[in-house]
Amino acid sequence: MRVFADKKSGKTAEREELGKCLYYLRPGHTLVVPSLDQLGRSIQDLRPIVSGLR
Repeated sequence: MRVFADKKSGKTAEREELGKCLYYLRPGHTLVVPSLDQLGRSIQDLRPIVSGLR
């Protein structure tokens, strides 16, 4: 298990640790977030993230 945590608010789209996390993920890995609003603040923010996970 590896933990990635951004120190800044999720209000900005530029989050270094999220980028590292998404780069680290491989097929078969599981991404756990406390809630979807921690991953993205809007559907527009979430759409490219989820697309990249597929």
